[in-house]
Amino acid sequence: MIHIHIGGAGVMIGDILWKLYHKEEPDMSYKHSIFEEVKNGYVPRALFVDLDDRMITQIKKNRNFHYHPSYLINSKEDGSNNYSKGYYTLGKDLHPKVEEQLRKLCEACDRVQQFIFTQSICGGTGSGYQSLLIHEISKNYNKTFQTGFSIYPSAKMNNNTVYPYNAMLSIHQLVEYYDAQVLFDNETMYQMLQNTIELDHFDYSHLNNLIAQTISSYTSINRFCNKNNEQILSTIVPYPRIQFITPSYGPLIDINDYKRNYLSQKQLLEYIFNRRSKLYQSEITPFNLATSLISRGLNADQIQKEHQNQIYYHNYYEQKTNYFVSNQKNYSVLEQLTEINQTQTLFSNDLMIKRKLEKIGYDFDILYSKRAFTFWFVGEGLESGELSECRENFEQLMMDYQNLLKIDDDIDEDISNESYDSQLS
Repeated sequence: MIHIHIGGAGVMIGDILWKLYHKEEPDMSYKHSIFEEVKNGYVPRALFVDLDDRMITQIKKNRNFHYHPSYLINSKEDGSNNYSKGYYTLGKDLHPKVEEQLRKLCEACDRVQQFIFTQSICGGTGSGYQSLLIHEISKNYNKTFQTGFSIYPSAKMNNNTVYPYNAMLSIHQLVEYYDAQVLFDNETMYQMLQNTIELDHFDYSHLNNLIAQTISSYTSINRFCNKNNEQILSTIVPYPRIQFITPSYGPLIDINDYKRNYLSQKQLLEYIFNRRSKLYQSEITPFNLATSLISRGLNADQIQKEHQNQIYYHNYYEQKTNYFVSNQKNYSVLEQLTEINQTQTLFSNDLMIKRKLEKIGYDFDILYSKRAFTFWFVGEGLESGELSECRENFEQLMMDYQNLLKIDDDIDEDISNESYDSQLS
């Protein structure tokens, strides 16, 4: 597995993730899948790419272990929250260096099983350069599974006026080249932390830790059980474009509350299947096509024997939940959170994600109807009709989701009524 962390958000998520990996893998026998052996020890099989050097400089100060300096790549000018700079101008200038280091990373592997990306699609580098890189990777490594762990726009926590353009342009590319996308948004994670743990202060390190814990659970099947973890996501994506996955992770427990908040295996299952445990939430009741559940530190035989009905009934078409177990203990990078032995991560292909994605289209239409700020993007090389093309493709994507929801008229009516009721409240 090769990890690629792009843009300021992607780089900082990657830094916490590799700190977590470092704590989880003291035994060198496990390191071959994600660490590369070099002369002085092991370095992560990961590229960190950003157009400016602020975040890259920050992670170079990591004292726990060292990254390979050639795999930390940056330019001198940031993407200015502009997709076009990441895709057409600054990104293209940086790309030959990234492509060369990626080739070296791949050649150092016996076989590249998959690429794992982290980024935010709201900014210029995470949307623009990510789109350029995934396009090139798909040409050169077209049979390799590609998974994105992406921060999507939040309804309220956005300080970037043109994020609808960046998101729309990015989705247009990613939906064609990713095999699966796991979505997060800062607002949901922030509210979830506020509701579950008692801390006086939250910052992006806490949000990034949640994402890192989710990715770590996903890769733990490969790292510790020597199993191909592609099936965790590939089996719940029945159609190539219906690839947006919502994750749930838990429990979230303050280090001071661990003893009095101990959860039984049944309570853990109830916790993880609760709609409020999702890290990218829709206000509508979930409509799950399929789900995959990963348990860490739990008794798999006991769960399947005693709680199998609780695991399996959450998918609309009564398809069994894919169940995976990793025996490795769960760790935490942040000192405020306890290192819980037993955790669970749920990945669900929830068609109700359509409601969240439609908000991106709505915000895009408000800006584009007045052609606001389009000159920023066209001036950096974007074709004038590309925004319209991306919006049309996005509308078709929403129709794909709507067609699946219309398979059952009763369910579609219930969803419409629930949406109407939520608007009234």
